[in-house]
Amino acid sequence: MKPKESHLSQHEELIQDCVRSDAMSEILTAENSSEDGNGGEDYIDSNEDLVFKKYIQDEDKPTKEGEGVSKSKGIIEVFSDYLESIFSTEEEHDEEIEEELTAMYWLLWKILNYTLGVIAVVVILTKYPQYLDILHENQLWFSNIKEIEREISFRTEQGLYYSYFKEIIKAPSWIEGCNQLMKDNSTEHGRTINIIHRFNVLPEIVLSAAFSNISDGYHLKSLPVFFMYQVSLGYMECLFLLSMLPLGTLVALSSLE
Repeated sequence: MKPKESHLSQHEELIQDCVRSDAMSEILTAENSSEDGNGGEDYIDSNEDLVFKKYIQDEDKPTKEGEGVSKSKGIIEVFSDYLESIFSTEEEHDEEIEEELTAMYWLLWKILNYTLGVIAVVVILTKYPQYLDILHENQLWFSNIKEIEREISFRTEQGLYYSYFKEIIKAPSWIEGCNQLMKDNSTEHGRTINIIHRFNVLPEIVLSAAFSNISDGYHLKSLPVFFMYQVSLGYMECLFLLSMLPLGTLVALSSLE
């Protein structure tokens, strides 16, 4: 604050010197009517004060006018902003409505898509095992052939793994069936092997446990085969869901082919 005050005082001194020189020139050109030197000095001082005050007032006028102009500009800006908020919001409002409609349509399409996917899964889950059962029945007369012929009718190693599944569910208990697999002497001639360590029969063990819990009261002639149809269908349903969830479309139905 001190440098600023010193700067102002120097400015005022310069103004006073200018005013004093102007007053002295006026006095020298004017009529020398006063004989007393003190009167001239008083006249100089009075003229200096008047001119200095006038100069200060002239310097203050632009600042006051600037303040008035800034206030008027602030009022105009506020009024213009108010008018813009009233008259220029139609396009923004239309854009917001369009964005909301787009989001709503996308949500409805997503809900419809997943609903159709779930319906497709349920329909295939109920119809596909029946289709396989009818197909085997028409081709092999499946319900009237022997059990060993049923096992042979399965392709590749399906018959072998189905025999292990059947051996567990026909045992008095699930634990005894697993023990029989650990001491199997029918797969390899003249040798007793541990089927659980030798082959990957963990799915058959899990499925036999599930089948033992849900097959109470059912006849085991054709139900295990039908149960295996449902298991193969469950595998395809997992493929369908895993391909549908990332894509979000019904294109995943092609994975069931």
